[in-house]
Amino acid sequence: MGTVGKRLVMFFLLPEEHGKDSGRQLLQYGMQHYGIEEDIVNEHDPKIAGFYAFNSPIPLDTDTFL
Repeated sequence: MGTVGKRLVMFFLLPEEHGKDSGRQLLQYGMQHYGIEEDIVNEHDPKIAGFYAFNSPIPLDTDTFL
């Protein structure tokens, strides 16, 4: 997980952790402990965009990339 201010800019899980609820838990941890208020999603990967849309109450910014 990488942040800039209150923006989540990087978020990676090992492939063997996919589908085990680890991503949701880590995202929630980031929101609670780092004050994440905005996600930046790679819109070219439908799995990632779907994960954020399903697991994050934060509006997604799919047009901004750092």
